[in-house]
Order: sequence, then C-alpha cells, then structure tokens
Amino acid sequence: MGVAAEMAAAVAVAVAERDRITDQSQGPNVMFRKTLNVLMAVALLFAASVHAKEPIRIDATSDATATATFERMTSSLSPRKQQTLQIAVLLLNMEGVSSAYEVVDDPALQRPSIARIRDKVSGMSADEIIALSKRVKTVHAIVPSDQAK
Repeated sequence: MGVAAEMAAAVAVAVAERDRITDQSQGPNVMFRKTLNVLMAVALLFAASVHAKEPIRIDATSDATATATFERMTSSLSPRKQQTLQIAVLLLNMEGVSSAYEVVDDPALQRPSIARIRDKVSGMSADEIIALSKRVKTVHAIVPSDQAK
C-alpha cells in the first residue's frame, strides 16, 4: 500500500472514530458531516489510486539506484513487456558497436546493463526506454516469435 493510500485509510479511521464519539450529541448537521466525511475519504482513496498508477522511472543517481529501479520496473511488467524492455536495454548498450571484436575487447559490452546506460535513460519509464531503443540504427535484434516454439 502506498503512502497516499495509508494516509487515506488513517483519515477514514480517524473520521469514523470522531463520528462515533460525536454521535452522542446528535445535532442537526450530524448526517451532513458524516456524508461529507465519507466523500472526503473516498476522494483521498481515489487520489491515492491515481497516484499509484504512475509509471516507475529510472533513478540514475548511481549504478545501484539505476539497477534497483530497473528491477522494480521490470517486475511490474507483463512477461512479454519484460522481454521487450530487456531487448531495448541490450540495443541501447550495443548502440555504436560495429563488430563482435569490440564486444570481445570491452568487458562492459559483454554484460549489458542498465547501469552502463543510466545517464541516457535517466528519468525514463519502460515505454520511453523502448521508444528510445527503436531509434538505434547500428544494432538489430531478432527475437524468435512464441509461435515458432
């Protein structure tokens, strides 16, 4: 549960407790207050759910934060989209490489990672990384389709 959702739940509990205590006074505005309080709690929960759907973005502060946010990003995706994102990262890592000799000579190219391209993808979502990889012209990846299995 996100911070906003926890706050909304806490507000709902506090409102219910306050209403329980003030029910003893039964003034003319009790029903109006209860309705207003319920509407406020629902609005907070709605705001929390809208905020929760925001895409995960790469935090390129360091190699570790880039790797951690990439792992969270990947785990939030469907298997098909995970594969597409992994291929996008591979393409971005290999951008500008013109031969297999370069890969053999450069250990960083032998293990493509988000950390290697973190400055290039800083603040990007999975969809933005995939879109960026489609602009890579020096490398192509051919992935066998699921139907060929």
